[in-house]
Amino acid sequence: MSDAVTVPDRTTAESADPPPAVSVRGLTKTYEGGDEVVRAVDDVTLDIAPGTVVGVLGPNGAGKTTTLKSMLGLVVPTSGSVTVAGVDVHEDPTEAYAHVGAMLEGARNVYWRLTVRENLRFFAGLGGRKPSAMAERHEQLLDQLELAEKADTPVNDLSRGMKQKVSLACTLARDVAVAFLDEPTLGLDVESAVELRRELRRLDRRRSR
Repeated sequence: MSDAVTVPDRTTAESADPPPAVSVRGLTKTYEGGDEVVRAVDDVTLDIAPGTVVGVLGPNGAGKTTTLKSMLGLVVPTSGSVTVAGVDVHEDPTEAYAHVGAMLEGARNVYWRLTVRENLRFFAGLGGRKPSAMAERHEQLLDQLELAEKADTPVNDLSRGMKQKVSLACTLARDVAVAFLDEPTLGLDVESAVELRRELRRLDRRRSR
């Protein structure tokens, strides 16, 4: 019997790779005001693989939030397309939202009169999941984000840093495929910002195992 070397078909090998979690093509957003046209987002094209953490950096006014909101379908782009988990965000937003969680900058992402646990249950239900079916997931998030002792405390009674943690937990309450975090450390003191970044890295490591 002779030795043999098998070279895999390139097309077959490439097709075995998972599709991008997020795919953006030619994303552009312009605003018109009188005779002036402001190009807030200029022809953004990118693919983000599953299990990847991507940071979007730039100065104030660079279009970061507009880009993220366009990727979420909250802003209608002038041109271009966005798919999340293979679903076109602008053609089928309801289906796309089933795969996405978002923590938006400057927005109150949780209900402060509800407890931490009630917020988790509410946002799981809002996303079409039965809260009872997500109970184990919620307990894991409470432990991972060190919120277990405050689970039955109204969010309004928590510190700013812990409120941000609750917002993050609610973003992940449905165990979504893609999470968008728009300046999650905005307004936090240095210690709280470092702690929240640490928690994000810890969550990423746990999900990558």
